[in-house]
Amino acid sequence: MEYGVGSHGLDHTAELIFGYTSQEIIGNKGLQLILLQNSDTEFDSITETPQGGSYRISENLTKAGKIIVCEWYDTPLLNPEGEIVGFASIAIDITERKQQ
Repeated sequence: MEYGVGSHGLDHTAELIFGYTSQEIIGNKGLQLILLQNSDTEFDSITETPQGGSYRISENLTKAGKIIVCEWYDTPLLNPEGEIVGFASIAIDITERKQQ
């Protein structure tokens, strides 16, 4: 199972938030590029997302090395057998709001 961006890549907004183009992400494990080095626990929690989805706030790393704070809404993508084969995620950069 790939825990990252699939063949559709990132939308334009995600490219603006994280700094990676779809070409840089496709085939890579996108979450591992944007999670902080010490985020193994967070990565595990994402991959164990309940079928109904989950919400979380986390610090993420942009391509430029800047740490930002994002709200994440994760929904697992299931195959016909009900197995998780990927994730659809929405990330909202709330860094400025958190700083205020």
